[in-house]
Amino acid sequence: MILGILLIGFAPAIPLFFFVYFLIQKSHRNWKLAVGAAVAMGILTSGVFARVLDLHLYSGVLFS
Repeated sequence: MILGILLIGFAPAIPLFFFVYFLIQKSHRNWKLAVGAAVAMGILTSGVFARVLDLHLYSGVLFS
């Protein structure tokens, strides 16, 4: 997660982390939940932090 944030930034790293985490836990969860959680966290991250709180999220080494 930390390496992902450093390389690609907060906005893509958080949904990617949730997606991979839910896929790793596939004995308890399925891929639909993984996609749903990733989309929800992406919307929540960009919506709350970037738009509502008007905070600049780190965009990572690759995108800056």
